Amino acid sequence: MTSNYSSCILPELTALAAEQREARRRALKAEEEAQEAARLALEDRERAGAEHGAQEMVELVFPATLARVVSPQMWRGYPSVTRAFMATVPPSAVAYLGGSTYLHHIELNDGDWAMTLHQPCTTCGAHTEHPLWDDIELAACLGSDDHPVLCPSCERRSAA
Repeated sequence: MTSNYSSCILPELTALAAEQREARRRALKAEEEAQEAARLALEDRERAGAEHGAQEMVELVFPATLARVVSPQMWRGYPSVTRAFMATVPPSAVAYLGGSTYLHHIELNDGDWAMTLHQPCTTCGAHTEHPLWDDIELAACLGSDDHPVLCPSCERRSAA
């Protein structure tokens, strides 16, 4: 089969095609970098918003207790999580209180919120989760020597 192009034009076409491929590769790389920068900026905004919202909630709902102990610097924000075939998990924030105890705050999609206190079981060390809605529930879930914090399995064993 013969070519319609002369032998002096083929190297120029080959070089032009290589330049176009390289330009397209650079454009795709720039687009990917822009998308990654936008994703990182969104994650940073979500983290900051989660931290701010958690501290606001503590100061509003727990002014006499948690607000005196938890400072804004204690919160660590986490961005939303989206995976295929799974609902989006909204941004959340965690404040570590020491001794494997931490608060977890999440703002739900409907504008509601949830605050939970996570503590280790005094018997086995597994984490227990206590929803907090006010100071009364906070006082009820804080363990003492008379009322230790037990996970559900240790609670069943001690009741038997």
